[in-house]
Amino acid sequence: MKVTDTDYATMRDAITDMPAAATERQRWDALWRAVDAGRLDYGLFRPYFDSHVDTALRRIAREGGGQ
Repeated sequence: MKVTDTDYATMRDAITDMPAAATERQRWDALWRAVDAGRLDYGLFRPYFDSHVDTALRRIAREGGGQ
């Protein structure tokens, strides 16, 4: 299942500190920082495969990394 537009927008708004040229590790660290800070609910991305979440994270980084 691919990340829906609504879930993508929620992730994009919650992840505020990802560098534009982020590595895979940096992308996932930014995701978990958003979860740990309470800006993103873990349940949002649980139904997705990791590869789909990472595709969304790459797109967020490419669009400016939440900065």
